[in-house]
Amino acid sequence: MAGVGNSYGHPHQDTIQALSAIGAKIYGTDVHGNIIIATDGKTYTLQLQKQAPPVTVVSSPTPTPMPTPTPTPEPTKAVNVQITRIFYDGLVPSVESDEYVEITNLGAEPVNLVGWVLKDISEGYPSFTFPSYVLAPGAKIRVYTNEIHPEWGSFSFRYGKAIWNNKDPDTAALYNAQDQEVSRKSY
Repeated sequence: MAGVGNSYGHPHQDTIQALSAIGAKIYGTDVHGNIIIATDGKTYTLQLQKQAPPVTVVSSPTPTPMPTPTPTPEPTKAVNVQITRIFYDGLVPSVESDEYVEITNLGAEPVNLVGWVLKDISEGYPSFTFPSYVLAPGAKIRVYTNEIHPEWGSFSFRYGKAIWNNKDPDTAALYNAQDQEVSRKSY
C-alpha cells in the first residue's frame, strides 16, 4: 500500500525486485487504487479500482506497469439484487440509529456483494462498502444507520446521526463492484 509520489519512496525498488525475482504478481494502491481480495479458503479473486497490469521491474527507479494479455472475461450471469425497502423514520429519538435499507436478491443465483456500495445519493454521503458476503437467492439483508443486527447480516453505516430525511424524500443507490448502478429507490 502506497500513495502516488509519497515522501517515503514506497514501494522500495528492492522490495519490487525481490518479489519479481520469485515471480510474484505485484499490485499496489499507487497504481491500482483500492484493491479487494476475496477468498473462499481455496481460491481467490482480485478486484482493482483502476485496471492496470501488475507492476514489474524495469531499469527505471519507479515501478512501471508492463502490458500483459487481457484475459477473456467470463460471461456474467443476470444479477437481480434490489433495494426493496428504506425504513427512514427510525424509532430511536433524534439519531434514528435503527433506520435501515433492505436489499433483496430477487435472482436465481447467489451473489457475492464484496466491493458493492450502498449510498445516500440525495446527500452524496454516507456510503457503505460491503465486505465479502454471499446473498442467497430470495435472501434479504439490511444496512442500519448505526446498529448491528446479526440476523440481518450485521451491516451498519456506523453513522452517528440520522441518514434518511423524514420530511423530504431521499434516494438510495446500490452499485456493484464495477461501480455500475444496479438499483435505486426513493421514498
